[in-house]
Amino acid sequence: MYRAVIAGAQSDAELRATLHERFLATVEQSTFDRIVRAQPSGELVADADLRFPAEVLCGTLYYR
Repeated sequence: MYRAVIAGAQSDAELRATLHERFLATVEQSTFDRIVRAQPSGELVADADLRFPAEVLCGTLYYR
């Protein structure tokens, strides 16, 4: 079913926006939040910009 939604989103701007808003943006933000929580405990460098690593991780999981 997910393949059909993605295929439909390629030609339907409203569906594309909804898919991004309800799924992709939520997953990206959730992943970013989890990674950021590792900074205070010293698991990651405190001043590192984690937006790019979060996007890479999400992209890898999403396109798998």
